[in-house]
Amino acid sequence: MRPSSVAAPPHPEANGPLRRSHPALARLRRLSRRREARRSEGVVLVDGPVLLAEAVGAGVEVLEVFCEADVDVPVDVQCPVRSVAPGELVRVLDLVTPQGLVTVVRQPTAGIEEVLDCATAVVRPFVVGVEIQDPGNLGTLIRLSEAAGAAGIVLTGGTADVWGPKAVRAAAGSSFRLPVALDVEISSLLDVCAARGIPMIATVPRAGSPPDQLDLSGVAAFCIGNEARGLPAPVVDQSAMLITIPMEGRVESLNAAVAGSIVMFEAARQRRQLGGGGSQIGDSTNRDGAP
Repeated sequence: MRPSSVAAPPHPEANGPLRRSHPALARLRRLSRRREARRSEGVVLVDGPVLLAEAVGAGVEVLEVFCEADVDVPVDVQCPVRSVAPGELVRVLDLVTPQGLVTVVRQPTAGIEEVLDCATAVVRPFVVGVEIQDPGNLGTLIRLSEAAGAAGIVLTGGTADVWGPKAVRAAAGSSFRLPVALDVEISSLLDVCAARGIPMIATVPRAGSPPDQLDLSGVAAFCIGNEARGLPAPVVDQSAMLITIPMEGRVESLNAAVAGSIVMFEAARQRRQLGGGGSQIGDSTNRDGAP
């Protein structure tokens, strides 16, 4: 069912609908292309009516809407709605599938302690992305994390921008709903998990155990590494368990989103078997993966 549109029309511009030379559209171009610009303003660009509705539903603050005349704003927004000349948004933002509506929203913020608090409260794992480089892969990992019931996301420095256009599209609203802690130092992550008794679980290409042979039902940090280099040695060394996904044929590795989803959905299966509850992970297994 299509969401109802906002009653208020786009704000009438003094010199007609905005065109690419207008400073407001030049700003959108910077925000679309430059991570530093988004970080400096603390904002995210949201492409299209569906993602706007997802952001509003998650309680994200909407700052400004830019839309073409024939496009409805899908939700009631308490912010300026600015009219843009037809075709200008796709030219300015290099959109693959133009939808005639782009929104500037406030970046949600969360710290590592908030993510760990959520995981502890619901007795579920959270996902740690370590230097994941592909933004589409990162967004998909976040979307699948929510689908599998993860409590939140922790991203280390050197990871792709979770608030870049590709990652936001791939996450399909999940990055607005889950708490996401950004630019966390690996040493800080290791220290806080150790202090709170939260085990680390590392996905590795070999020498680990299949996920269905391990207890993944409770609070833990599921660590997913860089597509090419995997996880750094300090994370692997401090992990309570190592997971290796069994594969056949000549396939040597899986991308981060696929590997993460296999582990997370196995954890969800185990929670269902326990009736939705969880346990403190790591008590009944050895680090080398032997049950």
